[in-house]
Amino acid sequence: MMKKPKILVYAALALVLLFLGPCTVRHLRPAFAKYQLKRAINKIEPWTASTNYGPAGWKQLVAAAKKYQTSAPELANVTVGELLEKNAGQPGLAVLQAKVFLLQRMVFELPENSPGQPMISANYFRGRTDINPDGTFNLAWPISLGAGPPRLVSGCDGLAGENYSPQKEFNYLRFHFKYRDLARVQL
Repeated sequence: MMKKPKILVYAALALVLLFLGPCTVRHLRPAFAKYQLKRAINKIEPWTASTNYGPAGWKQLVAAAKKYQTSAPELANVTVGELLEKNAGQPGLAVLQAKVFLLQRMVFELPENSPGQPMISANYFRGRTDINPDGTFNLAWPISLGAGPPRLVSGCDGLAGENYSPQKEFNYLRFHFKYRDLARVQL
């Protein structure tokens, strides 16, 4: 038989866990979600000067887009900002910006045949690859999701530019376009 002091200690511990448990989970959940999103973004295959983007790269981009879409919008935006801020001034910043640029084009259902010119965007050299033969604009540039698997219509030439803000772009896109149905992306 247990002694009374042990029972009281266990009861007190159980009460503390009942009280603090949900609070702890509530505070750890956003941190874990940020960690998962940052990890998914870092795993995205870099966008190089080539248009060759392998099947594994597309799978990782779609996986990161799914993670992005299932995150709270504010949390996703803050996470991207933190990731870019952490890498500011580092040699890999341009690669990370290009990954985020591709990611946002996969996250949102952007028209590939729009009569209007691109909205908020980075200053990547496009070489008119964002203009379709019929004169319309591919707002999902450099991604094309026409018939078949996704493809890049242009390699990454240059840098995003100092004025590129993925956070501002995300806010614009989320209020003007719906999320892409990633289950329909043929990999």
